[in-house]
Amino acid sequence: MTMTAAAPLPAADAGDAAKRSLLRRCLDFVFGYDFFVSYAWSDAKVYAPALARHLEADGFEVFLDRVGYGSGDNWKTVGAWTLRRTGELILVGSPAALQSDPVLREVEIFAGTGRRIVPIEFGGSLEWKDGSSRLAPLLPVEMLRIREPAAALASGPSAETVATIRRTFNLVRQDKKRLRVFAVIALVLAVLSVAAITAAVVAVLQKNRAESTLAAATVSADKLVRDIAGNLRNASGLPLDDVRRLLGRAGDMLDELYRYNAGSSQLVRSKAMFLRESSQTLLQHGDAEQARAEAERSLALLAPLLAGNKPDNRLRDELSLTYNRLADALLGLGRSKDALDYYNRALDLRKDIAHADPSPQAQEALALSLERTGDLMFPTDVPHASEFYRNSFDIRTALAKAAPTDASRRLLLANSYERQARVASAGGEDPLPSYREALRIREALRPSLAADLGFLEGLGNTYDAIGAILADTACPAALEPLHSAAGIRRTLVQKTPDRPNRQANLAVTLQRLAGCGDGAHDNLVEADAIFTRLAGAGKLSAELKPLHDDIRQRLRDMPAPPGGGSRSGTRTMERVR
Repeated sequence: MTMTAAAPLPAADAGDAAKRSLLRRCLDFVFGYDFFVSYAWSDAKVYAPALARHLEADGFEVFLDRVGYGSGDNWKTVGAWTLRRTGELILVGSPAALQSDPVLREVEIFAGTGRRIVPIEFGGSLEWKDGSSRLAPLLPVEMLRIREPAAALASGPSAETVATIRRTFNLVRQDKKRLRVFAVIALVLAVLSVAAITAAVVAVLQKNRAESTLAAATVSADKLVRDIAGNLRNASGLPLDDVRRLLGRAGDMLDELYRYNAGSSQLVRSKAMFLRESSQTLLQHGDAEQARAEAERSLALLAPLLAGNKPDNRLRDELSLTYNRLADALLGLGRSKDALDYYNRALDLRKDIAHADPSPQAQEALALSLERTGDLMFPTDVPHASEFYRNSFDIRTALAKAAPTDASRRLLLANSYERQARVASAGGEDPLPSYREALRIREALRPSLAADLGFLEGLGNTYDAIGAILADTACPAALEPLHSAAGIRRTLVQKTPDRPNRQANLAVTLQRLAGCGDGAHDNLVEADAIFTRLAGAGKLSAELKPLHDDIRQRLRDMPAPPGGGSRSGTRTMERVR
């Protein structure tokens, strides 16, 4: 179903919306929500919140009435306002929902937008037998449903249901993502106006009311500017100068608020968090030096808070993240020794947090910090790196065992197995058992995550690693994993032609296939075409240039295949394009 623009609000809805805060309306109007969960509290009070938590854990914005409405909100008008700014509606079709006036109203409003409705039925609850249900005209029998057993209402959604909903969102046209970037740019241009309005409010209101208003504005501004940084991070086609300028204007808004509340520790933390997000965005856009400067500014704001107060886990967490961002930037500048120092500082804080907080989130954060530090140490200090890897592996093994259906934990465990393989290879042991265990985990998750390009990239990397090892000793056995890797990597190149690393990965796999005698000429021609194009665009890394030179030499030494090699090469190059 094609996504359409939000329908205009009726006068009654627009009037109520005007009573909401200015910043909240800006956020709703520009960003909205990915999903609106419509359900009846009487029999779906377990299922609906559990589904919302799963989707939020995957990074989606979800509107659920018990957390989406504020005190004093008129649920009818605020709900209508929100529905028109939501990407998809999930109908939890429990028996009580079929008789619920609020549910009927929500589905009617959303059906009028023309956007996707995702119905979930329980034991055939949405199978219309006589068409007497008021929802029947809105959910025709031709509309695909997600089916759950009736018992799921008391236990929560299955992993298959969550994965299916995630896939429905991934199938939405990409226009929304582009529009979101442009909306962010437009919103940033209005940031200074918002700051001026905030300053005017502070100047005219009484002291107690002004403090309350400023506190609310600070919270909204914090979310707003971090949303801006996150969206700019995903705007891969935006010029670096525009990224710098827009981030600077977003930061100006927090600075304007700071003028009126210089003693607010919350505002200091908000500014520090924004600078940390800016650092990550700038690094992703290739500006490691400015990313370092932003991370150091963030650190300068947080360090006095840690020294002047009794440290809490939230502050430790923020400081740890900032250490990691600074280390990432230093690594991007080639300062690996300094980067290792900050990774170790982040790790020390993570150990303190995990000691006080046994939650899975704190334990996984510790595992990730151990892994980061090990990655940086590995080339020069294998024994210590392998110790960090082992500790991270033990944590992730325990977490995956405690929640065997949690896909994210199993994927992280697969990553740990691959690092165990790296350690085994460095120590002269066989890395294949660990790689194959990682592959087993990834293949088990493939049916539910096949639309996730990041997942496919990891799967392709695992197949390629296994094929590369086998190619050194047993080429016939290497062909199957290398063909699997090439197929996955070709799919990634077709779906994301602007990602040079994915093109280079495909070329490397093709070169390995040629090395095993499989379609040697055509594979080398295709790999050469990819590397030549990347070199012409200035995107061929120095470490791959010797491989490119070797491919060209092999093509020069290789006799042309029967029927004319140049024609075969031309077809291959066209396919890559």
